[in-house]
This record gives sequence, C-alpha cells and structure tokens, in this order.
Amino acid sequence: MTTDTVGTGTPTTGPMCMAGTVTCNGTIAQMCGSDGFPDMTMPCAVTCIDGLGCADCTPDSLRCNAGNVESCNEQGEWVVSSICNQDQGIVCDNQLKTCSGDCLPEKLLQEGHTHIGCEFFAASSSVNTPNNESLAIFVSNPGDQTAVVRAGQTPWLEVVIEIEPSSSKEIVLPWDTSITSPKGKTVLSHSGAAHIQSTQPVVITQHNPVWPSTGGDASLLIPVTSWGTHYVVASYSGFEVQPGIYYEGAYVIVGSADGTQIDLTPHKGAKIHPGAGLAADGGGKLIINQGDILQVLADGPSDLTGTLVKADRPVQVFGVHRCAEVPSGVGNCEHLEEAMLPVSALGRTHVLVPPATAEDPTLRREQIVRIVATKAGTSLTFNPVVAPMMTLSQVGDFTDIGPVAEPFVLISSAPVLVAQYMLGSAWDGSGFDPSMSIAVPVESFATS
Repeated sequence: MTTDTVGTGTPTTGPMCMAGTVTCNGTIAQMCGSDGFPDMTMPCAVTCIDGLGCADCTPDSLRCNAGNVESCNEQGEWVVSSICNQDQGIVCDNQLKTCSGDCLPEKLLQEGHTHIGCEFFAASSSVNTPNNESLAIFVSNPGDQTAVVRAGQTPWLEVVIEIEPSSSKEIVLPWDTSITSPKGKTVLSHSGAAHIQSTQPVVITQHNPVWPSTGGDASLLIPVTSWGTHYVVASYSGFEVQPGIYYEGAYVIVGSADGTQIDLTPHKGAKIHPGAGLAADGGGKLIINQGDILQVLADGPSDLTGTLVKADRPVQVFGVHRCAEVPSGVGNCEHLEEAMLPVSALGRTHVLVPPATAEDPTLRREQIVRIVATKAGTSLTFNPVVAPMMTLSQVGDFTDIGPVAEPFVLISSAPVLVAQYMLGSAWDGSGFDPSMSIAVPVESFATS
C-alpha cells in the first residue's frame, strides 16, 4: 500500500525527492522534477548548498575582501560584517579573518581613558582676536612606527602628512568664523569640526589661535575612544569690557555620530544667548551630527560652570571663554579653552601644583582651583589645609580655592571635575595672563 506524495513515482519505489527542491552532489546542483526524480543538474562555480543550489560561499564562513571582513549569510552570499578603517591603520588579517591594528577601539580602550588615540576632532571656539588668524593642531607620535595622519574639514581639502616616531608636526586648520565670532548668540555649526585620523596612536594639542595677535589658549584633545556621554562644564564668568558689552564664557560640544541627542541642564539660573533652538535659560534638547559644533554662549556676566551635558552617544565637550579676567576684575584678560574629561574618567584624588614663575622655576605662581561636583553632598578636604573642609550640596555646585601658590592634595567623597586657572598679569606683574587646564585625577595617572 502506498501513500500520496508530492510528484509521481513508481508504485514500487515512490518519488526520490520533493518536487522543485535542490540537492547537492558535491558541487553539482540537482533539481527535483515534478515526478519526484532529479531531472536537471548544474555544475556550481564555487559551492552547492542543499535547498539553495549554487552559492558564492558556505554559510558562516569568513574572508578578507577590499580591506574589510565579510561573512557568508544563510543564502550563501558574502556580506560585509566588519569595516576595517584603513585611515586608522586597521586592516583585515587574512589568517584570523578579523580587523587588526594598533588603532582598534577595543585595543585602545584596554588602557582606559587616555589622551592617546587614532581619531580626534578639533573645534574652533569664541576668541577675542581678528578673524584672519588660524586654528592649528600639533600631532605627536609617541610610538615606534611612522604615523600617517589625515585632517579634513568640509569644504576644506584633506591634508595628509607622515610623522616619524618620537616627533611631532603642525597642521594649520581653517577657523570656523561662525564659532570664533558668534555675534551674541548660541551657534550650531554643521560639520564645523576638523576630523583627524591617524594610522598609529598619537597625542594632539589644539592651539586657538596658533599665532595669536592678542592672545590665545591651547587644549589637549581627547580621542573619540575616550569620549563620554555625561559631562559637567568648567568655564568662567563674563566681564564687562565696556558698559553693557561683555566678553562671555561658553562651552562647546562636538558630535561623533549622526543623530546624537543632547540634553542640557544649566546650573542655578545661568543665562545664555538664545540660538540653535535653545532659549535664554540654557536648558533643552537638540540633535547634532558627526563633526557638528554647538557653542552655547553665556549672557553677559553669567558663568556656565556646573552645566550638565548628557548625550545618547559619545561627545566631546570644551569649556571656553572669549577673554576671561582671572580673578574677576584683575587684568589682563585671555582666551580660555580646555577639553573636559567625561564624568566616567573623573576621580576623587587630585594633586594640584601651581605654575612655575618665569624668574625662578623652583618658585610657584598663585593659581585658582575650581572644583565642580558630579554628585550631591560631595565633601572636600585639603592637605595641607589651604581651605577648610566643605561640602558641595548639589550636582554642578562649585567652589574656587585661592589664589594659592602652595601645592596641595584634594580628596573628595565623590568624583569631581577640577580646573586650574592661571592668573592675569595685573595680579602680580608677572607678564602672564589667564589659561585653563583640567587636572587629571591620580586614579588616571600613567607609568609611562
């Protein structure tokens, strides 16, 4: 007795296969006919997969192709599974079938938050200087292999240079005048940041401007692999240069990916110049893309220190000032800028050493140290006691220590952002003017 099957066969043997299906005999594809028996064969150039027939590859296999890693999907088709960024010296390893190189993000992240990396963004900021000057970066190669560095900014043509081991070179970049001269408003400059990529891990400082006619400052750039999604800002209060006219503080945010949502929370009534969809209270949400520069400009004397920046993708944040007087009311003013460390890279122990004097490098010039809380109820102690023990009540609260010329250790009960400010020349007749730097916590100190 026989049972009904798809197709027809003989009463003794029945059909051999399901009509319309494909089976493989080595690299020969066999099609099952309507009678349940193979009636067509086709030699395959690469391989044969039961149920599919001729295919380009065996599912789950890997290969290197056009510099990237490709994997074979269930349909027997090659698809790109990993893009190896050759601009960062990352190539496909033919033996391992994986992306390989010193600039792999996971390899760089093994060192934790660090200033050494392979991808950076340089950004202009509000300055008190003519518009015909330039931004520049200084790229240092600490490794033992030559680094090929590419720097580009829309619509500026890309520059490609080679930097030998244990050496550095300068790359001059165009200013984004909508940011350097914001004309009293908060500005979003699309693709305004310069994108820098290196085939070897490098260190980059940005000078803004590089040949200052009236003053400038520099910032250590943070590589994209060390960016974060949560920051507190250090800036400085604006000062009235003429009645009703101020040199204002600001902060700058640079995006690493398209569609990044930014959430801004100002500190205790700080006011900004509206713009880019932000109102005068300085709070709100907006979207930025890769390489965009958002510069939030303070209104008049307002100090944007303590502003909270949160993003759903990594961003870079700079604290800046067009021309700050430090301490307030003491000349001469100077441009301030420095890249902020993300909250995830902050610590509880800081060793604060004032700058040396020009006359005697063994002597220290006074400085102001600003401490910004990332958690409510953060207690601060000092050794030696340059200030009494104190508590910062709310997130974003800050205090200034000094002017003080004595080195000291700060111990905090929770991670804090610590900024160091050089003082204006009128403070002591030194001939030096304000500059800002962010103190690295002892927890992030390196051994080399």
